[in-house]
Amino acid sequence: MTVAADFEREGYAILRGRLDVGDIARLEREIIAPYPGPLYRHSLRMLRHSELDPDAYLDLSGLMNAHLWKLPQLNHFSEALLKLLTSDGIYTALNAIDGEARYTLHQSIFFFCSPRIGPHFDNSTLDTLPPARSFTVWIAVDAATPMNGPPYVVPTPRGHYWTDPGTTPPNRNRLIHDWVTTRRMPAMVLVTLNAGDIAVWAPTTPHGSLLGWPDMKVRRSIQAVYRPTGVLSWGNTRASLADYHDPAFEEEEVNSRFNCLRSKRAEADEQFRRVEFEQPLP
Repeated sequence: MTVAADFEREGYAILRGRLDVGDIARLEREIIAPYPGPLYRHSLRMLRHSELDPDAYLDLSGLMNAHLWKLPQLNHFSEALLKLLTSDGIYTALNAIDGEARYTLHQSIFFFCSPRIGPHFDNSTLDTLPPARSFTVWIAVDAATPMNGPPYVVPTPRGHYWTDPGTTPPNRNRLIHDWVTTRRMPAMVLVTLNAGDIAVWAPTTPHGSLLGWPDMKVRRSIQAVYRPTGVLSWGNTRASLADYHDPAFEEEEVNSRFNCLRSKRAEADEQFRRVEFEQPLP
């Protein structure tokens, strides 16, 4: 079977040895780890490393959209991250699945450890019309093993929607609610990877990540969300999927194969602006 056929049938694919992550691992140690100021997090808050809770049930300390940051002290890291996320290795992985000529990067998160999150979908971040044409790419910066909180997926045909959001009670995980009420508890597959390996899944593929052993919490990784640039109807709600988007106004060209969503840069810049004027760095 081909990667494309596997992806259509299972909703995910694993591609081994596609990236050299040595530079980004080194720059995280040299630039991000010692940085004294607050940084824009997966939680959409600005927090210093010293303010993070390593024992929090849900770890949202990952760096949000660091590929767009324009902060002089962090430029080398941000530039290396964007270079990695728009590299030939990522392109050939996505192209092997759907054969498109160009992709747009919508979002990235740099994780320091497993976020310890239950099963969920990424169509709440990005979906498309035609359905399920976006991709989540998960890059191992450190090896992901059964001991340090690896991600997992539930094999699901691409574009198969498990739940109807309208039938889920408020404040419930709609995926778990569906499985419990229908008693269709599925098999989960651990995604164990070496540094530089890539996993790709569809926005309709259930996934999450496990809790690592207490003395093995470090597990750096990167999540990035893409769509084919030619798919112009996209969003994160059913209503927004009806909108038509124009890449000429909403995106900027990175290289011959990738665009980057410009609106996310404004979001990140605004977070840093607030810190600069309201919470001066030490």
